[in-house]
Amino acid sequence: MNSEIETRLNLAKDLSIKAGEILISNFGKNFSFEKKEDGSLVSEIDVEIEKWVIPEIRRNFPEDVILSEESQKNGGDGGFLWVIDPLDGTHNYIKGINLFGSSFAICRQGFVQAGVINLPVRGEVFWAVKGEGAYCCLLYTSDAADELDGVDLGGRRII
Repeated sequence: MNSEIETRLNLAKDLSIKAGEILISNFGKNFSFEKKEDGSLVSEIDVEIEKWVIPEIRRNFPEDVILSEESQKNGGDGGFLWVIDPLDGTHNYIKGINLFGSSFAICRQGFVQAGVINLPVRGEVFWAVKGEGAYCCLLYTSDAADELDGVDLGGRRII
């Protein structure tokens, strides 16, 4: 795997696990949300996660462009584009349905190169790399983000 992709993928895995911790800690609680012009919902949890994810990406890769569901495209022109959805499945989350996650895609020259999704209630992190398959890692404890911080998740190939 290209080292530029691998470094970004590892950060995306770490961020998805930490986002999952926030999602789990707030699931089922009262929080505010509003309807966007397109009819989709945005919660304060979406915004909270985005507020720390974007600076983390920016700190590690200041030249990369970031496109998040809840904010405008921003960043440099380094050839990489991050597409993030801090809370993928906002409707489910708001309604108390436990199928939701946090999604990250890493693009280069207009094509997706890698992606990560964390389904925190299921304790699963999935990722894929263009031309290298898709993988899954099971997380078993609520302290998974701390335990795995900076550690290669390994994972088993599923495709």
